[in-house]
Amino acid sequence: MKKLVSLLTVLCLIFCGCGTQPPAETTVAAEEPTTVPPTTEMPTETSTESPTEPSVPTDPLTGETLEAPMESRVFAVTINNVPGAMPMYGVSKADLFFEMFVNDYCTRGLALFGDISQVKSVGSVRSLRYNFTDLCRIYDAVPVYAGASGQVLADLADSGLDNMNVGYDGAGYSYRDESRLNKVDTFNEAYRLKEQGAILNWFDITEKEGYFSLNSKMGDIMSSPLGKVWFAGLMLTLKKKMDESKKDSSKDSKEGKKSGGFSIDLKSLGNFTQMLSGFTVLRLTGMVGMVGVRFDKEELLKMNKQLNLIRIPKK
Repeated sequence: MKKLVSLLTVLCLIFCGCGTQPPAETTVAAEEPTTVPPTTEMPTETSTESPTEPSVPTDPLTGETLEAPMESRVFAVTINNVPGAMPMYGVSKADLFFEMFVNDYCTRGLALFGDISQVKSVGSVRSLRYNFTDLCRIYDAVPVYAGASGQVLADLADSGLDNMNVGYDGAGYSYRDESRLNKVDTFNEAYRLKEQGAILNWFDITEKEGYFSLNSKMGDIMSSPLGKVWFAGLMLTLKKKMDESKKDSSKDSKEGKKSGGFSIDLKSLGNFTQMLSGFTVLRLTGMVGMVGVRFDKEELLKMNKQLNLIRIPKK
């Protein structure tokens, strides 16, 4: 009986050992909950920009305000600037005028017109240069020229600018002025505008090579025998004017007015001449104006004409 119980116990243990074992537990790490930061709304920036103003049409050449946009094309005309090509035509009506060196020894102009229809004639016209084409690019202008080198013409073609070659156009846009200006030796005074109190401009003074003028120094004029005679006449004229100024001064003094006065002692003329030797005639006649002595434009031109007859001595 005991053997039977032991056998049954052994068989139970064997069958229990052959049974299916339960799976090992799998540990799964718990995921940490994702923390989402709270959404913060950014404040909306208030625009400080001023409202866009309506565009105002302006002249591309002068910057002046226009009532309406300019519809005409800008024309750029090459202008000859050598003495033999004078006078110029139409350049006073140009909105812009550029003067630039060419050939390293002379200058040439480029006149830009916002409305070429307002100009009757422009010229004289010369050939185109690289820098002229560059300026036309800036203003989108139509170059008007009389011929150019092959390189310049190729550069112009690359620019894509509309252009007018009036030297070879054959369409009647240009003409050749055959008139000539002849300079006379003696000015016809009938053509000179005479007006009281007129101002003498620098270009009114005629200067002849080898002769004196209002721009000559008194000391140089006195080095010539004829110059000394002329100077003596000037001193007499000056004394006469100063005497008249003195009379006017005395009259003003009686009337209670303040006035300047001045006088010349012809006996001491030598010292006076030495003092003035470094002044030009024009400066001297201007200085005496401080003491009430006046030389009008016609008197100055008469003196200049006299000096133009006195030859400068050879040194």
